[in-house]
Amino acid sequence: MERGIDEAMVVGDVIVRVLEINSSNEVRLAVSSPNGRPRYQEIVLRIDGTDGVERPADAAVAVNC
Repeated sequence: MERGIDEAMVVGDVIVRVLEINSSNEVRLAVSSPNGRPRYQEIVLRIDGTDGVERPADAAVAVNC
């Protein structure tokens, strides 16, 4: 597991930051937007081994307001 990755991308007023990449082919992202609802979300993307497409992991979206 690799934690504390300091990679972020700004798109408009939204900031997407990589929080964690783990050995289960999952990437955990923090998405924050000062004007959005919710203002902060954590999203886990998982690489599907069949086609290499990133998909949200089941029940892995945590929302904090």
